[in-house]
Amino acid sequence: TTEIYTLSLHDALPIYRVCLVAGDGIACMRSSLDYLVWSLARGPGNVVDPYYTQFPILECLDSDSRKRLRRQTAGIPSVALQEIKNFQPYQRGNSFKTHPLWRLHTLRNVSEHRRVPANGSEVIYHGFPQHLETVMKMEPIDDCHTVSVPLAYKTEVQFKPAVTVKVNFGWGDPMADPNALSVSKNELWDTYHFIAETVLPRFIKFFPAP
Repeated sequence: TTEIYTLSLHDALPIYRVCLVAGDGIACMRSSLDYLVWSLARGPGNVVDPYYTQFPILECLDSDSRKRLRRQTAGIPSVALQEIKNFQPYQRGNSFKTHPLWRLHTLRNVSEHRRVPANGSEVIYHGFPQHLETVMKMEPIDDCHTVSVPLAYKTEVQFKPAVTVKVNFGWGDPMADPNALSVSKNELWDTYHFIAETVLPRFIKFFPAP
């Protein structure tokens, strides 16, 4: 029999930790929008704490959605309310699922009420000698990967390979389920930048300068 040499490659940032950190980021982004609406409803000099406020994220504008919109934005200046309406996913019609706020809201519900919002992951190791590909075997085990090669190739795997981690967030298979959601790491970053650089700055004018 052929003697085998096995090398364990421990991930510097295991997938489950990436997903937990992403879940915290999703929660913070969603909360920042709710804090904004609460502050707008409270307004300068208002000592009464608004009770039902929330940044509405609506995919359509039917009668139920209109009721939610009125309740969640009660007390907000009409000009600020119009800004909130301008950011609604329903503004994109049937393409509302492409809106970053709809994705954020949906991911938040999954993370808060169901499970960690992981939806597929891949760890890619780079730098192995190309001629080893036909004799090398790689397997995932818990938080690491094992690489096995015939013992004769032991000296050729004595190095630290580069690692690429790919994670999608959401649930289901978008190719098979129209209700599934898959958000890449880059799309999650795009959502962050959309909120930090486009949404929140639009409301600075409603708050007095310090």
